[in-house]
Order: sequence, then C-alpha cells, then structure tokens
Amino acid sequence: MNLNLKKFNNRIALIEPSGGYSGMQYYNIGMFNGLQFNGVKPYLFTTSSENLLNNNRIFFFNYFDKVWTSKSKILKLYFYFFGLFKSIIKAKREKCRVVHLHQFHLNFNLVITVAISKLFFNKLLLTVHDVESFNENNNRYKIFFTFLLNYFVDNFIVHNKFSSSQLSKTTKTNPVIIRHGSYVPFFKALPYVSCNKKLRLLFFGLVKESKGLDVLLESLIILKNLGVDFQLTIAGRPWRNDFTRYQKIIDDYNLENSVTKHLFFISESDLVNHFNDSHLVVLPYRKIFQSGVVLKAMSFKRPILCSSLPAFEEIIIDGFNGFIFESENPLSLANKLKEIFYESEKLKDIVENAYKILEEDFNWNDIGLKLKNLYTHTYEK
Repeated sequence: MNLNLKKFNNRIALIEPSGGYSGMQYYNIGMFNGLQFNGVKPYLFTTSSENLLNNNRIFFFNYFDKVWTSKSKILKLYFYFFGLFKSIIKAKREKCRVVHLHQFHLNFNLVITVAISKLFFNKLLLTVHDVESFNENNNRYKIFFTFLLNYFVDNFIVHNKFSSSQLSKTTKTNPVIIRHGSYVPFFKALPYVSCNKKLRLLFFGLVKESKGLDVLLESLIILKNLGVDFQLTIAGRPWRNDFTRYQKIIDDYNLENSVTKHLFFISESDLVNHFNDSHLVVLPYRKIFQSGVVLKAMSFKRPILCSSLPAFEEIIIDGFNGFIFESENPLSLANKLKEIFYESEKLKDIVENAYKILEEDFNWNDIGLKLKNLYTHTYEK
C-alpha cells in the first residue's frame, strides 16, 4: 500500500518583519488573502499591518514592531531575533509545515534568519525581491552567502522572467516566477485629470542612484526649452546618498519653481494625495528587477512613463498601457513627455488598459493558488 506520509496540511508561516515600516503591508496582506481564498491557512508574522486584515486578526502576529521603534542597533538586533524566535515557536505550535521568507538585501542577517528557520521547518521558500544584491561585485561575502542560501532554501521565488534569468546564475535551481500582486484591493482608482495646461509629473519612491532622477531632471531642461509647462513632485527619501547632486541640477538650470520636493518617508495619506495630484508617473530607472511603484500607479489609474528595461517591458507596452523611453537618454524622455502632453487625450484609454491587465494578470487570488501549488509540491516532493 502506497501511503503519502508527507501530505501538506495547508498551514504556512509567512515571516516578513518590515511590514508597514517599508510599505510591505499591502504585499503581505494581499498574499495572505490570496492564500486564504485558496484554502491555505496562513499565519502572518510582521508588523503594523493589522488595519488591513479585516476579520482575520487571529492569524496576524505583530512580533517585530520594536525593531523599528528602537534607536539602538543592538536593541534592533535583539528585538529582531526575539521576534523571529517568537514567530517560529508560534508557527510550530500551529503545526505550520512550510515557512515563507523574503529577501531584500543579501547579508549576514538574512543568512542567519534562513538558517534558523530551516532548523525548525520541513521546507523553506524565499521570495527574492532584490536580485541586484546577489549580483553586487562589492559584496565580498556573496559567494559564501549564496552557497548557504542554496543549501537551506528549497525554492526561490521571483516576480518576472528577467529576475529569474539573473538569479538563476547563482541558484541551484531555476527560480519560480510568481507575479507581484496589484494594489487594487487597497486603493481606489482615482478620477482622470486633464493636463491641457500644465503637465504634473510624479517621481515616487526612494531616491537611489539606480533610479535615474538625474536623467529626469536633465530631460526637464530640454522640455522647458521645448515650451512645455510642467511641475515635478519628488516624493521619497534619499537612500545611501544625499540630494546634493540633484539639487545642483535644479539650481544650475533654474528649475526650483518647477520642482516640489518631499524628501522623507511618504505616509499612506500623502501617497494617495501625490498620485491624485499627478498626470503622469515617471520611472527613469537605470536598473530594476521589480517595481511596486508601477503596480501602485496602475492601481490608482495613473499612466506610467518608464525606461526601456526588461522588467518594465514585461508589463508595459508602449502606447497601449503605458509609455517607454530609451533608458538613460534625457532627449528621448523629453520628447516622450512632449508627445504625452500634446496628445493627453490618449491617457484615459491607457490607464483603462493598464487597469484591465492588473485585474487579469496580477490578481491576488490567482497568485494565492500558484503559491499553494508551489507549497504543496515543495513539501510533498
């Protein structure tokens, strides 16, 4: 008689410590709801996300809040691992068989977290949000870290084909592609706003070197000479750099009156206001593996103009559900902005097409089913 003694019991531990302190609360709850819809019993260990859970608070555990409210690095580390062990103990008591973790930085903290979690669970899956950190040449521990992760992790998850192709260079198996879900369940679509007099642009998110804000500012110099009236809002704090180089461009070319700066963490209410006040969300990135800003903009029914990078081109079709310009080319960006300004009547159809794609291809219930199947396959193999 062939008895399957490793049948998956549909109980999963989702451990994601940053939650509402990094904007991950929407992703966490979207995944949580999608799994529940498909008969999985998820236990979510995170922080500052309970207001999105409706009646499911019994499966939510706010074990990591003190990590983000503590000022001391030693206390942060203590509360992080205290929260991790509390999560593991609770998940074991609830008979969770699989643990699902997330990676944003390839570092010692991640490797220790994965190793500890693997000691207590039969199977471990890791969603890799930032593939770039696996490929950074300046990470001297990269080879050692990736070796350990390959040893402990049963399946890696990424959000698109480009990320899979890049991560597969360093992982033992090909990563599984499961899309990042939309923000449709969390944000109301905003009404269409005409831009026949002034083009209001939004650059949203952390200000990183890789996000190409300088390319956007240089394009505005050209746009100004083309006679297009515009207002750019920069909403997000600088990350691992300061704003000096960008301010110099603004000062040197007299853009101060055309640029509004909010260089700090953007609250949820301000996030909605920024998107509401914009005609176009511009993503002039030099490098990207997955962008939550794209999905936020599409969920708000705001059109997107992004650079010609593979991860963007898997979602955006130029002139159909968004716009694309040649990456790192300020002239290409300026010309595209001018075209959008003078043909703004197209924007309404663009956002409707984008919204339809979200509903069809980025639905959390479909994502929940794919995750359930992956958990089952991983556990029972």
